[in-house]
Amino acid sequence: MDITKFQEIIDEKKGEIPENTYLQLSNLCLSYYKKEKKVKENEENFYEITYLYQKYSKVNQYSYDTITINKKEIIKITEKKTLCVIKGIEEDGYFIDDNCSCRGTSICEKLSTHDENETIYRDTQCVECGENEITKMHIKKSPIIIKIKKA
Repeated sequence: MDITKFQEIIDEKKGEIPENTYLQLSNLCLSYYKKEKKVKENEENFYEITYLYQKYSKVNQYSYDTITINKKEIIKITEKKTLCVIKGIEEDGYFIDDNCSCRGTSICEKLSTHDENETIYRDTQCVECGENEITKMHIKKSPIIIKIKKA
């Protein structure tokens, strides 16, 4: 049922309805509309997400190349999260899930690259004593979403 159409009919007949009845019906419509809106925000739908993420390739003992990969996936997310993504893309040209104020499951957790965080080992030489040591770095991947559309 389209509650807004129902409210339009009530508004058209306002003069024929007792004022107290009109207010009760309008309040019921508003209450129903708010409940439906909340349900819709939390309803999950399928969306095609286009995002970028990085991989690292060792060049030599001191350096790595960064490879940027463009990937598309279809995932199921809430309408509320979708609106956050769209807003981020419109405002900044991209969306990073870590910056999202929406509560609930992150988009990153639903992507196939979710568990692909990397550990990089790099040989370094101490400037003071000249000894070589291995430095270990953990790199958390945060996909950068650049496009979203209904699948």
